[in-house]
Amino acid sequence: MGLVNPNLLGRTIGNGQLRLNAVLGSGSGGVVFLSTDEAGSSSSLYAVKCLLRAPPGTPKHDSQWREIRNHRAMSHHPHIVTLHQVIEEEDYIFLVLDYCAGGDLLNFLADNRALAGNMDRIKTMFLQLIGALMACHKAGIYHRDIKPENIFCNEDGTEIYLGDFGLSTTNAFSQKFGVGSYSYMSPECIHYDVIADGYSARRNDVWSLGPILSYMISGRHPWRVAATTDESFKAFLRNPNYLRTILPLSEKANLLLRHIFTRKEKNRISLEYLRQMVEEIDSFFMSPTEIRQATPEVQYIAATYFPTPLFHISSYGIELAPLDERRIYKPNVAVKAEENAEQPQYTPRPAPAPRVSEIQQINRSDPTNPDGVPSEEGHLAPDLKLPAPPPKIYLPMQRYRRDDPRSSNTPPCTRDRVDAWNLSRFKRAVVRIWE
Repeated sequence: MGLVNPNLLGRTIGNGQLRLNAVLGSGSGGVVFLSTDEAGSSSSLYAVKCLLRAPPGTPKHDSQWREIRNHRAMSHHPHIVTLHQVIEEEDYIFLVLDYCAGGDLLNFLADNRALAGNMDRIKTMFLQLIGALMACHKAGIYHRDIKPENIFCNEDGTEIYLGDFGLSTTNAFSQKFGVGSYSYMSPECIHYDVIADGYSARRNDVWSLGPILSYMISGRHPWRVAATTDESFKAFLRNPNYLRTILPLSEKANLLLRHIFTRKEKNRISLEYLRQMVEEIDSFFMSPTEIRQATPEVQYIAATYFPTPLFHISSYGIELAPLDERRIYKPNVAVKAEENAEQPQYTPRPAPAPRVSEIQQINRSDPTNPDGVPSEEGHLAPDLKLPAPPPKIYLPMQRYRRDDPRSSNTPPCTRDRVDAWNLSRFKRAVVRIWE
């Protein structure tokens, strides 16, 4: 964040209690420093988030203290980053947080591939994330920016912690669209295909768990943005089993993601039922037999992401050369019975061109839009370059006259009453004329 003074490195805060030693990361909300406890005897490590203090009465000021209130209210949970202290100085606000030595989940998975093919670890970590989110929703706090960059790990990756409540809200029904990261937003939050007055912040958080689970299983995102301008998302809307054609997902994992990725938010799975399904699932991955019969995209991901001993890659026909070339073994080549018979040859074949629209390899999610301000070109940020939605067609309202007996939309009982009333009026007119 350019507004934070770089001279803060080496500075002590809190009356000399903490010293800022290094920069851990930065984002739209502020800069995070690694600090040591100078006052204590154990020199404990902390992560200190530095916010540029906003003037009182401004929306930014309200947003900063809303983050502090919501984070402090959830600091007691074992899988949420603890907020130890808030230090206010001249131009800055410092949030003293737990230091997670494993870094964020995105870097942990990219560097270690610790979850590749590890069923038990994926289930354990995902259940921890569900438990933290359930506690937030029970307290009436909705995160709205759940993504791997805001999920932190301990040193060995056995525990994860949810953090960064900068975009959280206590409003169950939100009317601020485009809040969060586009790769993890629900269609109703993106506000491009699904047009409504607002959306459920609770169900929007549930949607965000889907791309995270997909990334934990396969190292890939199912799509870049959940809008019909994305070819992968459009294909998923046409074919509910489309994810199994681009990702090595088991049938149960695919069913789990289908319960999360529902176009209508009212049909989306609840966190309680989601936790139950995750606990009962026996495998997130395709079997070697399924991978042998899968599409080339799925076979390529299985060969490059999963450990070779796990799926015995050579058993289903795919091996990796030193230059990561695709080699297809032809087992039907007849072997001569003579002494000098030639062995079956591996026929090299160039790898197919990557289908960027269907297999998205996203190293980092899109930048956040904390204020939820729509761009001039459309509802999304300008970098996505989405076309404008088609113009609405307003059909004229059908007129309905209850006193018109000739109207085909008038119920029979109403027509009888109108006829009786007209007949009585005619009789009264005749009587008056006769008199």
